[in-house]
Order: sequence, then structure tokens, then C-alpha cells
Amino acid sequence: MDKNKRMTKEKRRQHIIDAAMERFAESSYHATTTASIAKEADISEVTLYRYFSSKEELFKAVIEPVLAESLEKIEIKLQENKLDPTNKLKYILKNRIEFISNNHRMITLILRERNINPEIIPFDYIERTHALLEKAAEEAGIKLINKEITLRMLIGSILSFIYFPESNSKSKEDYVNQLVVILKNNSL
Repeated sequence: MDKNKRMTKEKRRQHIIDAAMERFAESSYHATTTASIAKEADISEVTLYRYFSSKEELFKAVIEPVLAESLEKIEIKLQENKLDPTNKLKYILKNRIEFISNNHRMITLILRERNINPEIIPFDYIERTHALLEKAAEEAGIKLINKEITLRMLIGSILSFIYFPESNSKSKEDYVNQLVVILKNNSL
């Protein structure tokens, strides 16, 4: 407990967020209690509530910054770089593969919780991801006949590539290139 007393307010807040991520990933949002998060963080539940007014607020503090930062990085990179339209689309697809791979536990948590409790997942993230993919595809001359289905298939394909690697012998680069070829040939 001594180490926690020396933590700055911001470090303690982050420590609580990290502990919450562990508990949510292990048990799910509904099965996790604020008491179990407090125990994981080695603090009292009262202390937890000094930082977060509810479990939902804490859950959002776990996921929202990572999701927002990941999209901001793409948007900045696309504005800075003079990539041709096809390479923009490839960049976005590769970036999403890397992001999901690097945040595997969080993405699993989000996917699981979105089915059970969709109102706690920031829908803005999904809309922004779809908008980036849609714009890049259109700039690359790809006509999306059914945008929603095509975008879902792209995201599903990315998730499949990551979560079932044993069924895929392609490199990330080859996989993205093949996805773009399929899109350009209106095979989706």
C-alpha cells in the first residue's frame, strides 16, 4: 500500500485503469465488480470512486483513449503523406491489422461487450473507421455496391487474419494486397 500512497494522482488513475483492463479482460464487463478492480489495483473501493464515478465511466476510460488515438494517428498520417489512393487504402488496412494485433485483449473485450452491452462501446470509433475505409476505397476507384456489407466483410477479414493465423500462410502485406485486388475486381 505504501507504493500507492506515493503515486501522483495521474499515475494512480492510470494504475486503476490498468487494473480495470485486467479484470474486464479476464471476466467481462458485467462479471467484473468495482470491488474486484479496487482489489486488483491494491486500493479501496472508496479510492476508486474518487477517480471514477461508475464502472461504466471506468470501462470507457480503459477503451476510449486507445481507440481515439489509433484513429487520430491514421488521420494525421493520411493528411501528411502523399500516398496514391490505392496505397492509402492499403495503409489503412495494414494499420488496422497492426492495431488489432497490438491490442488483442482490448479488441476481444470490445467485441465481446459490444454484443452484450452495445451502449457502453463508443460507436463513433466504428463509424470513423468505416468512413476512413469508405473514403479510401472510393478514392482508389473502388465502387462499393453495398457499403455496409463490404465494410463489415473487410473488418471481418482483418479479424479472421489475426485471430486465426494458422489458417493463413500469407504475410500481412500479401493479405492486404489481395484484399485490395478483390475489392478492385468487385469480387466482394
